[in-house]
Amino acid sequence: MDRNKLEEPAEKFTFYKFFGGVINSLGDRIKRRYENIGKFLGDELKKGNKLPENSNLTANLFWSDRAPSYARKITLAFEEFKQVNPDAYKQLEEIINKHRKIRRAMLNCSVKKYNPQEEDYVGIISDLIDGIDSSEARNLYREIENVGKKLGKSATDIQTFLLPE
Repeated sequence: MDRNKLEEPAEKFTFYKFFGGVINSLGDRIKRRYENIGKFLGDELKKGNKLPENSNLTANLFWSDRAPSYARKITLAFEEFKQVNPDAYKQLEEIINKHRKIRRAMLNCSVKKYNPQEEDYVGIISDLIDGIDSSEARNLYREIENVGKKLGKSATDIQTFLLPE
């Protein structure tokens, strides 16, 4: 059976989104854990608690004028603006909410109509990582698939993507 020009890109999109979803879920879990631990450590250090003198670890506070990310800078600016000018902030919130309600084009893809073979995924991994041999790619796929199952993700799930405007 000949494949049309959309089948291969749809298949690759689904595989990439599956791998990305598994890895991002794991990354999100890791981030939540280290953020909670970091908050605890920061709170304790602010109270004056310290690590023992003989510890092979370090933990200290420092102050900086730099926000960690652009998004965080914007959030801090919005919080301050809300306090300085509540009426204007309400107008800004209305504008933001209006833009949240705009319909945007989305893409759904899945491979549920057929059973993708391990070689399909091995090919994707080989495409992603230069120099990886097929046995390494196969082992990596099996590990990603195993982690995906533990996280409740399936390679045949519908993968969704917000299309750029």
